[in-house]
Amino acid sequence: MDAFSDNWAYLKVELNWLERLLMMAVAKQRQETKELDAIAKTRGDRATSHWWKGVITVEKGGYDSPRPVVAHSATSGNYHEQLETRIQASAQQGIFLALPQLCDRLALSRFEKQVLLLALAPEIHHRYSDLLEYLCQQNLPTVDLALRLLCRSDQAWREGRLKFLTEPFQGLIQLLEDKPGPLLKRSIKLSDDLVTFLLSDRPETGWLDKLVPPTSAIEPPLPDIHPALLRGIQQPLVSPPFLESIETLTVAPDLAVVPKTAAAPETAAALLIQPTVESSPGTPDREQIWRQAVPSDFPRVRNLSWKRLAQLDLAPTEIRSICQRAIEQAQKDGKPLSLRHFKQVLQQQGMAI
Repeated sequence: MDAFSDNWAYLKVELNWLERLLMMAVAKQRQETKELDAIAKTRGDRATSHWWKGVITVEKGGYDSPRPVVAHSATSGNYHEQLETRIQASAQQGIFLALPQLCDRLALSRFEKQVLLLALAPEIHHRYSDLLEYLCQQNLPTVDLALRLLCRSDQAWREGRLKFLTEPFQGLIQLLEDKPGPLLKRSIKLSDDLVTFLLSDRPETGWLDKLVPPTSAIEPPLPDIHPALLRGIQQPLVSPPFLESIETLTVAPDLAVVPKTAAAPETAAALLIQPTVESSPGTPDREQIWRQAVPSDFPRVRNLSWKRLAQLDLAPTEIRSICQRAIEQAQKDGKPLSLRHFKQVLQQQGMAI
């Protein structure tokens, strides 16, 4: 698969997908309005005046009308797979693509990336503003429109709505409103600096670092815990995420051999009371351990944030255990290993990055 020549060539492909999606939404809304218009008895019964001044005004296509949009072309998973392949090929050739790099830096989901693209489109051409005006009566996308366009189930809708209120995605967008009202009616806008970065022909890593610092901007804030609560908390002798049943322990390259059969009571007690002491390496060394714990031939997303993982003060055995579980999660999902898989494993074990 060919790599993109530059960031603008990549954006044209993404915008082509977005335009097809918007046109399908316009066609659907136009049909629904037409059906309502057919049964309306008075002018006051008409749901909207946009039927008379809509983007599409021709009843039947002429010789110069655009070809009809094929529904599956905008939603096909094959499209996203091919796009990801081209993005990875571009990264291997050192071609910096702004939006994918931003998504990698913050571990954004596909939904979050598409919302950013939707908010970016009106900054590129007034045609997108006209389409948005028809769909949501304003030239900026609303939260409601983004959820209706990009979510295909109730669960996806709920998760998508939560994204607008959660870091780091919340810090990338501005939610505008004329007067206090529901979240769904708020408009989505990007800052001028972010728009300039995403539209650059050949963006540079330094621009991304200014917008989103590699570490500080993406680390979640620590919870505000009252000191009185901390006094009642005692650290366990063994970290719960790594405390396995004696019957399930196996042989690891850097651990003592532990039989799979049930151990004697005194042996089990010894393991719990006197865990193996293993020094925790420094951050640079931990980053190298994270990298080596994942086989070099295992598929992974480009620019996986090893530095972010290395911020966790973990021993080598703990790092290798997390990597193994993240690899299993990636294999289960059938997707390249990404920071999202590490987050899932860490969340299961009571940790976060």
